Amino acid sequence: MPASKEDYAKLVQQRIRDARLAKHLRQIDVADRMNIGEREYQRLERASSKGFNPTLETLRVLMLALELEPNDLLLEPEEI
Repeated sequence: MPASKEDYAKLVQQRIRDARLAKHLRQIDVADRMNIGEREYQRLERASSKGFNPTLETLRVLMLALELEPNDLLLEPEEI
């Protein structure tokens, strides 16, 4: 289990970025798929962990845009 909420937020943010890169997508590509601005998407990947608090709807749309399952994004490392 990550040591703190901040560590877990960083882990999720890294998984978002890794999923995007694995699909050879730019940030703007994912933002377009999510129907949000590029800056808003960038905050999902790079915001300070204390500022990382996306809504469930944002996570749902993000997972659809990146073709991810909830477990791909949210499970802690020992649960994978």
